[in-house]
Amino acid sequence: MTNLYIPACAFFVSALMLLIFYSRENLETTETKTFSYMLVASFLDIILTLSIMYIGYTNVNIPDLVIFLNRIDYLMLITWVSSFAYYIFYITFKNHPKMNFAKIAKTVKYADVVFFIFMFLLPVELFNDGVVMYAYGAAVNVLYLVCFISILVIATCLVYGHKNLFTKKYMPVYVLIVLMILTLVIRGINPGLIIIPAVICYINLILLLTIENPDIKIIALLSEAKKKAEKYANDKEIFTFNMSQKIKEPVNNIEYVCDKIINEDNIDKIKAGLESIKLSTQKVTYLVNDSLNISTSNSKFKIVEKQYKLDNLLKEITLFSKNKAKDKNVTFNFYMDNKPKMLVGDSLKIKQVMIAFTSNLFSKLEEKHLSLNISTKDKEETCNIIFKYAMAKINISLDDLNKSVDIDDFDNIDLDRANLAHLKKMVNLLGGYLEVKNEDENKTEIIITLEQKKTFIEDEKELEFINEYEKMVKTNPKILIIDDDKNSAKELEKNIDKYNYDIVVASGGQEGLELIRSKEDVSLIFIDDTLEKLDTITTFTKLKIIEDFKIPVIYVGEVNDEKEVSKLLQLGFKDVLLKPVKLKEIDELIKKYLK
Repeated sequence: MTNLYIPACAFFVSALMLLIFYSRENLETTETKTFSYMLVASFLDIILTLSIMYIGYTNVNIPDLVIFLNRIDYLMLITWVSSFAYYIFYITFKNHPKMNFAKIAKTVKYADVVFFIFMFLLPVELFNDGVVMYAYGAAVNVLYLVCFISILVIATCLVYGHKNLFTKKYMPVYVLIVLMILTLVIRGINPGLIIIPAVICYINLILLLTIENPDIKIIALLSEAKKKAEKYANDKEIFTFNMSQKIKEPVNNIEYVCDKIINEDNIDKIKAGLESIKLSTQKVTYLVNDSLNISTSNSKFKIVEKQYKLDNLLKEITLFSKNKAKDKNVTFNFYMDNKPKMLVGDSLKIKQVMIAFTSNLFSKLEEKHLSLNISTKDKEETCNIIFKYAMAKINISLDDLNKSVDIDDFDNIDLDRANLAHLKKMVNLLGGYLEVKNEDENKTEIIITLEQKKTFIEDEKELEFINEYEKMVKTNPKILIIDDDKNSAKELEKNIDKYNYDIVVASGGQEGLELIRSKEDVSLIFIDDTLEKLDTITTFTKLKIIEDFKIPVIYVGEVNDEKEVSKLLQLGFKDVLLKPVKLKEIDELIKKYLK
């Protein structure tokens, strides 16, 4: 019975791993899901092995029970071996664009079921001389076949992924190879020693230490922080727009009073006008100070904020600028003292503007030499990227640089031909500012500072886990019902409720508009045809002019003929749900727009 010691130790280690793995919430990735199968299969294998050994050595008269338990044990081994092979296959090919892992996983499961059936149909014989005990026969050969197929799969993966063979992901494979060789040697010396369950348990332990499996609670906090950062950016944009509208009022008042008193001879009226101008000036000063460092936004100038690697962005800018310098016969020197970090901003527009700005400077140089020093300055929540150009003195008119320019659509501007005033405006719209220094008679310096948000994620792998987590915890699609008749709304809600979607009811057109304007995450809208305070067509028209509105809207009402339906569809309604509402029609609409 001494050969029970190793499986018994493996039992406690396996139980401890199960406790650790399932005592915390885990991110349900393909890797962790596959590992969970291996963990359970290994634990059951150890229990069955201990049971088989104990019964076999103490109750030699019930071999049928031992054979049955052996069949079950081999099922666990097949599960573990096929799962391990699939795990290695997944980490090797997960970035391959043509791999459909959902289908592959199903194929593996179906194959395992076939092997399970053969395991129970084919014969098994038992050998037990009191020292050595093992099963053999056609059913056992099925296990050997699964092992052989799995070895072929793993070998193929090692050949394909040879460039990544020395990463920690492949460590379990190397440990398995070493341990299997040791197992053969040990079993040759002592055939009665049961070591396979311990080997499998040890491989699971290596996987537990090497698998990418962050704590889901931490990821939830990071995801919440990400949402807050995005909300902050949206709030800032709304705040900026409101500020621009508020500033227009006192500025227009100043202009109006100036026009009124410019030819006025009455001292009292002039004094009153000046007092009015002074009050308006104070109001502008207050508003400007209140909105300091916030650039005026333009509805058509879209800032697409994404996480990007600063080091990659700066390399692209300097490489492209260097090539432009060769075309212009300019000596271009650049220096970077930044540390690679992840930031959040519109890296594409930054790259385009900075390349265009550098190219524009090349054409103004009298002495064909330009140097660019790039540095960063960290703040608490943001990071400033500082581009410092130095060159022989050039003639830059501050009036031309600061003149008012309109930028309606960034994508339609020819950056190569844009003047410095356009480029300065773009820098402002990107959340930065530009200053020109001519302190030295022979030298001009231009400094561009761009403020970018810091990301809470410094590692790209962590970002992948955040995205996977957000997909996993994504809530059900939300349906908005706009109807000021409570009974009618309740009836429609009752019919939709069986689909387990989140339902929001707005008691009128104005309330529905406010919900959409407040960025409520709605996937489908049902709007009743009998709205009173704000009628249905007016409500729908106002919905359509909301920025980025792309939610399908279903008209719910009594429609007499096909011409009326056609007219509603021409107005922009995606579909028409006829009254009285039928479950079959709702089912078709739900499937069409949400599934």
